[in-house]
Amino acid sequence: LSNSAAHYFAQTGEPIRLFVQVSIPNVDDDLPVAKLLYQLIRQRGIPVDIFPVGSPLEKYIHAVQGCRFFIGSRMHACIFALSSAVPTIGLAYQPKFFGLFEQYEISRYVYPIQAVSTAWLCSALDSMISGEHEIRAFLRKKSVHLANQVVSSLTDATQEFFIKTTR
Repeated sequence: LSNSAAHYFAQTGEPIRLFVQVSIPNVDDDLPVAKLLYQLIRQRGIPVDIFPVGSPLEKYIHAVQGCRFFIGSRMHACIFALSSAVPTIGLAYQPKFFGLFEQYEISRYVYPIQAVSTAWLCSALDSMISGEHEIRAFLRKKSVHLANQVVSSLTDATQEFFIKTTR
């Protein structure tokens, strides 16, 4: 990942921000990996920071929305980014990641985390950089479409519930 961060910095000159979604010591904790990645990126002279752990969810989501691009290995962080039309690369640690990226019709931007290579990640970043505006526009439309599908499904389920319970 530090090689890909260096590639991104070389392409854009933009700093890197790391996000820790889960930090429950000795249970499920992204912080040790984020700190290691922070050190590896910083050693290359690349500006990098870690978004403050324990920040309110609203601030976390707002910070994700402000990203130009997002690379994530946590499902909800990717959902926050995609639904905000932030071009996103998913590093899938579970099969459900593939379903999310298929829903957004951008399955070419998700890869199993165990098999991801610097070459694949840099290629995906280059593709996103060159098609940034088109990808953002597509994600905006897709997010609206998916939101409308959810509302429609909830409306149908609610109507069905009330019809069954009033009989």
